Amino acid sequence: MESYEPFLSFALALASGLLIGLEREQSRSDSERRGTFHGGVRTFPIFSLLGAVSAFLSRQWGVWPLVLVTAALLTFIGITYVRDVQRGFPGLTSEGAFILSFLLGAVALTPQPFSSIPQRVFVVSALAITVTVLLSARATLHSLLGRISRDDLFATLKFLIVAVVVLPLLPDEPLGPWGVLNPWRLGVMVSLLTGISFAGYVAVRWAGPERGLLLTGAVGGLVSSTAVTLAASQRARTHPELHSVAAQSIVLASSIMFARVVVLTMVTNPALTAAVATPMVVMALTGVAFTVLLHWKTTESQRATGMAVSNPFELSSALKMTGLLVAVTLVSRWATSQFGEGAAYVTSVLAGTTDVDAITLSMAALAKQGTVSGSVAAVSIVIAVASNTLVKGAMALVVGGWPVGRWVLLAFGLQVLLGGLTVALR
Repeated sequence: MESYEPFLSFALALASGLLIGLEREQSRSDSERRGTFHGGVRTFPIFSLLGAVSAFLSRQWGVWPLVLVTAALLTFIGITYVRDVQRGFPGLTSEGAFILSFLLGAVALTPQPFSSIPQRVFVVSALAITVTVLLSARATLHSLLGRISRDDLFATLKFLIVAVVVLPLLPDEPLGPWGVLNPWRLGVMVSLLTGISFAGYVAVRWAGPERGLLLTGAVGGLVSSTAVTLAASQRARTHPELHSVAAQSIVLASSIMFARVVVLTMVTNPALTAAVATPMVVMALTGVAFTVLLHWKTTESQRATGMAVSNPFELSSALKMTGLLVAVTLVSRWATSQFGEGAAYVTSVLAGTTDVDAITLSMAALAKQGTVSGSVAAVSIVIAVASNTLVKGAMALVVGGWPVGRWVLLAFGLQVLLGGLTVALR
């Protein structure tokens, strides 16, 4: 491969520029074609090859060929940018894409930073593809930006400070009673929870709450199935004609919660995943099947009614989750030391009435440490999920009334029954 390295590297540079050039050619408007130096399917590959040739010559003559060509390129782009601004076409996207195409071409012919040719190919290709996706997603990103408020951005930045700046500073060592509290692991768990929740929140904001209760309920289950239950129940209370679609939204959000529990278990304690996944999958499929059957009872206008969810990246929410996680972990460990492993079941029932994530992470971590057996941890998680599910059914009945509560309780009852049978028959 070494003997063909220059040819492969030049081809890589050409391909990266061609990919970006194709996107630029397709995305530019008629006004941009007439008024700006936008570039296209020929210009970007030429810039990439220019960078590649400069880097290739620098192998023999030192860094000067690359420096001189880069200076000429920046001068040219600066002149064209000033001209475009004078003509009423401000913007740096294409100019930045030109520079990046040139640099990708140079990187493709620069072997030193990479340990092998395949690594260089992968890095350049990944960067070219990522840039192309960003350029082509302009409309989608602008639409999403329009749905994000300033409060959403501020809440996200506050959490990122904790997750990126504070988290690495936390000690990675056992602390507290019985040595079950590890600050760094607690921080990772909370970051994982809020990260999953934020993914669902972004999906809701991108789709828009007006897309319907069923859709926002499905992705809202990643944020909080309890919040979806309350929101949909309240909507059904004020709009009785929506009781069927509200019930679907609640059941579907809880079905997503089961998948969430499996993911949390897999990340925290992979060895426990199989024991937890089987009943979770059974309950999730039961909920999905019930939702499909109930979906036939709703009209198109009912399906279009939506709801909103709040940003889960509030710092206060993260602190509350940390406190709950610490409390559940300590109570579970204390109950186990005082009354044996069976006490974990009682703890799971009580913890599940308020939150499933904390008991899931706690039991998975305790099983990994050997404090409780894997079977006890798996059953405890299922019990907590069942407890939480029945509590949400009661919420739907009290808040939404009998029309929505009866369907939710029927679906949740079936889920808990089948999930319990799955555990009993193992």
